[in-house]
Amino acid sequence: MSRFPISYRDNPNYDAGGADAPRLLASIDLSPYGIDGRVTDLPVHVQTADAGAAQDFYTAWIAGLPLENGSLDGLSGLVDVFMKALARQERLPRYMFHVGDRAWPIYQLQGELIARYPGGPVFAAPSV
Repeated sequence: MSRFPISYRDNPNYDAGGADAPRLLASIDLSPYGIDGRVTDLPVHVQTADAGAAQDFYTAWIAGLPLENGSLDGLSGLVDVFMKALARQERLPRYMFHVGDRAWPIYQLQGELIARYPGGPVFAAPSV
């Protein structure tokens, strides 16, 4: 289904008439990003835009930002690009700092939290 290290499975708790339970759960192997580990049970919501067209849209939230596509392979590609952008020094961000529709990752390295504003300074502190 996907050329990326992402697999999908049906959510056993999904109920078509239910509220917000995601229809699918994704699992992401982090080793291609230089990280030892795996993301499990990432919720993937599926919405049908128009009952007549039967076009599904797949949405996953990563680091507080929505990623959406009209196919699972397309969503996998977006997740892959986003994960490559987030992975730094063999780790994922500890926190995400959001301002409006922008977000900056904050990494924890050697006991310090480090954030870099693109094209600007690097900020470091022992805690938030």
